[in-house]
Amino acid sequence: QSGNVVTTDKVIGVKVKNTTAEKLGDINNLVLDKISGRVCYVTLGVGGFLGIGEKEIAVPWNALSYDTSEGCFILNADKEKLKNAKALEKGWSDWSNESWGTDIYREYGTRPYWEDKTPPYK
Repeated sequence: QSGNVVTTDKVIGVKVKNTTAEKLGDINNLVLDKISGRVCYVTLGVGGFLGIGEKEIAVPWNALSYDTSEGCFILNADKEKLKNAKALEKGWSDWSNESWGTDIYREYGTRPYWEDKTPPYK
């Protein structure tokens, strides 16, 4: 794939590291706003070993940056923060819950996607 455009199968499974190059986890899923077309969250598999003891957490998409030289995403967080992050419950589907979402965005110091009223495409 070329440029900045990529299919989801090239994002799911990509490693996420912190700013000190410590591996935090892997992207399990992308959560999209079906009206605006924005990516709102990623779900990140963290902790555990070989999938055992791993938990899945939500991270705002805009909290990640892409490191082209490493081929991974960067999240400004340490392992301890993710270890203490609340795990997503099995079957979680209330992604549009603004109270829950506000807490997640605040945790990572980013602005909730629904506050950005500019169209994603021009």
